[in-house]
Amino acid sequence: MCEWVEINMATDAGGADIASALLIAIGCNGTAQEDGEDDGEVVVRGYLPANDNIVELIDWLYQRMKVAHQEGLTMQPVKISLRAIECPDWEEQWLSVLEPLMIGRLFLIAPLSLDERVSLICDSCARIKITISAVGGFGTGHHPTTRMCLELMEEIVEEFCGADVLDVGCGSGILSIAAAKLGARSVTAVDIERSALECTMRNASLNGVREKIHVKLSDLASAVDGNYDIILSNLFTELVQRLAMQIRSRHLLRSQHGRNSYWIASGIPTQKFDEATWRGELKKLGMRVVSVRRDEFWVAFMAVNECN
Repeated sequence: MCEWVEINMATDAGGADIASALLIAIGCNGTAQEDGEDDGEVVVRGYLPANDNIVELIDWLYQRMKVAHQEGLTMQPVKISLRAIECPDWEEQWLSVLEPLMIGRLFLIAPLSLDERVSLICDSCARIKITISAVGGFGTGHHPTTRMCLELMEEIVEEFCGADVLDVGCGSGILSIAAAKLGARSVTAVDIERSALECTMRNASLNGVREKIHVKLSDLASAVDGNYDIILSNLFTELVQRLAMQIRSRHLLRSQHGRNSYWIASGIPTQKFDEATWRGELKKLGMRVVSVRRDEFWVAFMAVNECN
């Protein structure tokens, strides 16, 4: 029997999304949440195969949550507990409770197990169906940062027709697939993790858009060449800031007379988003913020290239 480690992170409502994102970042396929023993406490749970570097991973989780607490993103320090278990049935449990997810006016997201059921729904509501094999966390569209990206994509739906798109930090590939189904000519999906690229291609095949999506291993856009009409990114704040510099220095947004180029970015905690400051810094880089969306804890924005 294979052994797994169950990771339980006890935090508050403000820290739950951060804990979930961090668990996804260290390799958990998904996360689950439940109320903790103390009032207002939320326990975020994830699973990893048992291996020798689990101690280092837990220390990394502690350090990141410590920074979040120091910056006021959480009201209390995190408590982390571990439990060794045999091959868990957690994925089956998640799939049994996941429901089709309607996002905005266009998209309908479904886990693979509900694909046939969701196809019937799409036939009656004319939504764009995206089937995702990942469960939990960012990969399924259930996280607000992913939902806001998709909603911002709807604001420029006509611009995707014939567009060349770059998806930075593609994860499960949900944004790449959405771009392809909106009519993009090509989508370059990059991630620092090979497992993410493999997941993206699996999901692209499930959705019949594999021929449009090309994957590449890259630290943000450092290994990317060419120009793009639309750039998509669902990342942490520091990575969004680094990507902004790469977009400008590498001229990744296409400058073409008569056609705007756009950058959609998500994953910034509300406490780290002073709108005037972000608008000013992006303006220095030749980009103008044209739309901002906020969730209770997260912010996403869309900027247009001012160099057209």
